[in-house]
Amino acid sequence: ACDLTLDPNTANTHLNLSERRRKVRHVIVEQLYPDHPERFDEQSLSGRCYWEA
Repeated sequence: ACDLTLDPNTANTHLNLSERRRKVRHVIVEQLYPDHPERFDEQSLSGRCYWEA
């Protein structure tokens, strides 16, 4: 197992990161993260997706 820390600079604005950035949940209301060029803000994935760390 490994400890992951989520990056608010790349988080979609419909994802709410926990205070320690270890947990994430989907929310309807957009979060007020500052603009960042690396942000995932377009839906480009479809079907079943997963990431390995």
